[in-house]
Amino acid sequence: MSKLENIAVIGAGMMGHGIAQIFALHGHPVALMDLQNSLLSQAIENIQANRSLMAQRGIVSSAEISIR
Repeated sequence: MSKLENIAVIGAGMMGHGIAQIFALHGHPVALMDLQNSLLSQAIENIQANRSLMAQRGIVSSAEISIR
């Protein structure tokens, strides 16, 4: 089976940021794209909040998801 090397998620809305987060948690590089910068900004905030919550609860380390 081939390994996914790069993933692009088109649409940063309610489902898009969650899909991107799941792939990132599993070690895949993910590009999240949207035509609306406001949705991208909100998606980044949501992912960061989720990352913090998961780290607080010991689900992942805070370094496991990096946002660039």
